[in-house]
Amino acid sequence: VWNQNGQRGDEWLRAKIVLKVQQPFQVLIEGVRGAGYEGDIGVDDTSFTPGCQLL
Repeated sequence: VWNQNGQRGDEWLRAKIVLKVQQPFQVLIEGVRGAGYEGDIGVDDTSFTPGCQLL
């Protein structure tokens, strides 16, 4: 559904993803670390809107 790669600098970047699905689904967050000291990854403050019913 969404991916991002390449150098993004040294600040957090916001992303918003809208999923229009009418049946149960799972959300999978996967990160692959790059080589060297710039190969960091991070996921922070993941949330779902109030209308999203968790299973």
